Amino acid sequence: MSTGYGPQTPLAFNGSPYGVAVDNAGNLFVVDGDLVELPKIATSYGPQITVLTGSFGAVATDNVGNVYVTQGTSVLELQRSSVNFGSANVCAPGATTPAPCSQTLTFNYSINSDVTFAAPKILTSGDFTLASGSTCSGKVTGGSFCTLNVTFTPQAAGTRTGTVEIIDSNGDVRASTPVSGLGVAPPG
Repeated sequence: MSTGYGPQTPLAFNGSPYGVAVDNAGNLFVVDGDLVELPKIATSYGPQITVLTGSFGAVATDNVGNVYVTQGTSVLELQRSSVNFGSANVCAPGATTPAPCSQTLTFNYSINSDVTFAAPKILTSGDFTLASGSTCSGKVTGGSFCTLNVTFTPQAAGTRTGTVEIIDSNGDVRASTPVSGLGVAPPG
């Protein structure tokens, strides 16, 4: 009996998968405790990339490529698209001209269950820093929001990138947001 599908093609995967999802670009996400991506390349899939390590359950994607995984009673969102800060001038340390030398944005995170957060992290070469007024640390009640203020101060001209991570008290990443901005060389 024909099912209308082509032949089965085993995918190279190291682990014991128990959850899979495919994003709108055709990338495959697999949970085997860790969250792993098999990126779509041409007519096949690239080598497996461990996105997050931990004890994750179900995995799903949305129509813009964000990935969601369950961890215990919580849902973790990994945003696929970067938050773009726009452009800022590269200024000498401590200088404020040529303005603007920085941009600050507020990130809002929806909290779906009671959690205690450790200090948030920014993984970058120094272009992005935490600003005062953030509320994503300590105990946060489920059903509420916490905010994180991030400042982009480019250290060099060109595209600058980083990642903002919200970490719980167990050291597990609860939210991971890629960030980017453009450093503009001062005239002269």
